Amino acid sequence: MGLALDYWQRRQQPGGMSIADAKAILSSTNDAATQYFRRTTQTNLHARFYPLVQKATDSVGVAASYKQMMGKFTATGDSPSEV
Repeated sequence: MGLALDYWQRRQQPGGMSIADAKAILSSTNDAATQYFRRTTQTNLHARFYPLVQKATDSVGVAASYKQMMGKFTATGDSPSEV
């Protein structure tokens, strides 16, 4: 949570959301704020969080377990949706 909060706080500094951005959000569709944050933060958030998630899932063997499970399905000719 600290990484997300740190990122959010830095977005609030000058150069973050402009008055025009805020007006557009208020006068636009119901998901305008979501679209704004997706457009302005998604790439950076992915770049910062992906290595953390990858490290955590690797440390508990998520990818290896998934590959092993999928290998069993492939070997039997089944698909996960058929099970």
